[in-house]
Amino acid sequence: MQDIIIWILVLAPLGWLVWRQSRITGSAAKPIVQAQARITKMMGKIGPIKLGRSSGFKNIPGYYVTFEVLSGEFEGKKRVFFIDAVDVVDVAVGYTGTLTTRGVRYISFDIG
Repeated sequence: MQDIIIWILVLAPLGWLVWRQSRITGSAAKPIVQAQARITKMMGKIGPIKLGRSSGFKNIPGYYVTFEVLSGEFEGKKRVFFIDAVDVVDVAVGYTGTLTTRGVRYISFDIG
């Protein structure tokens, strides 16, 4: 019984790391996509998040921003991204603009 628990404790984090790396690699291989989108929700968060391939966690103030995609490949769908507080100082719920993404990664949101 203890062997099973040890295997679970070893394999679960390893599986999560493999899944996360495949998701990052998959996003890097995808093209950059731009679409018209509207901000429908913003939820603040300050806490430890993993930044890219760095070895540690950082406390970064930011927001989980929900976009409703109005055109393009994901038209009619809602997409949620964590965005650094520096990038969201000039936006609010209801703003419409061009959302730029690469796979599951947020690049920018330009109002206009």
